[in-house]
Amino acid sequence: MYQHNTKVVIDLGSGTISTGYGMDDEPTSDINKSLTGQSRRIYSKIKSNSLLPDLKYPIDKGIITQLDDLELMLEHLILEEMKIIEMKEYPILIGYNSLNNVKRTRVGITEIVFEKLGVPVFALADRNMLSLLASGRTTGLVLKSGDCITNSVTIDEGQVLTQHCCGVEFGGRDLSLFLEKLIENCGYKIGEEFDSSTGVEHLIQIKQRLCQISMDYHWETQRFDICDRYYEIGENGISLGLDQYKSSIHELILKSLQHLDSKFKEECQKNIILSGGNTLFPNFTERLKRELNLTPCRVVAPPERKYSSWIGGSILSSIQGVDSMWILR
Repeated sequence: MYQHNTKVVIDLGSGTISTGYGMDDEPTSDINKSLTGQSRRIYSKIKSNSLLPDLKYPIDKGIITQLDDLELMLEHLILEEMKIIEMKEYPILIGYNSLNNVKRTRVGITEIVFEKLGVPVFALADRNMLSLLASGRTTGLVLKSGDCITNSVTIDEGQVLTQHCCGVEFGGRDLSLFLEKLIENCGYKIGEEFDSSTGVEHLIQIKQRLCQISMDYHWETQRFDICDRYYEIGENGISLGLDQYKSSIHELILKSLQHLDSKFKEECQKNIILSGGNTLFPNFTERLKRELNLTPCRVVAPPERKYSSWIGGSILSSIQGVDSMWILR
């Protein structure tokens, strides 16, 4: 095995690409699909230095669709944001969605890493497995809900059991679009109430600050007056009452569990791990437990679950004795 103390960890999410060093607690830099905050600056800089006429976010619904754009973004994040000059001295671990990407995509990633970046050794790992590893487990069920997709994935001793995985093309971006419609129904328009160039950013902030999962929707629709919440910027504002509650994915978990043998099924029920930014809504964990109605049932919601797959990659990159996963150039 190629020995090196410092490894680079990259997480390829549908909404965010995160990079950082192995054994760190969180990534050092990232770029998100919404181009909010720092991502707008990074994206503009990449595009200005690019020969590509139309730079696009390279991942759509878990599928890597633009390898050329992915190469440019990785190169910038590593060389410019992480300030790494010689990639030939740094092994790379990349987390990706193995459920959605075919062999030629994996080959394409390998070519980028070896031929374009000049990396000496690298490894590919499933993002769901990495999320489970971040919780200190190698067996269990991961419910991962991110920007565009939501998956229920069963994992046995680090191996993803694809035949028992269930997913839907629905995530945080869809909720944002739905929220925008609800806000418009209230008489507001994001592009008119706020500067249109930052409309998406405000929409995301409204979702993150005000929205929550309802524990009893029918009761709360009768009591929305005591739950009225307000979002403001400058002289403008939006008031949300009923709309903050509208919006169940527990059936994905039940389908994944349906055909498991009794022993493994019980193990998964006791180790349901939440991952992804779309699981951060208040009351998400409590509502999920109630809807599942399973015995036994333990739902683990790590506070850092927005970056669980990257954190799992950081952990895996530092584990000794897993030489078989590393590919030498």
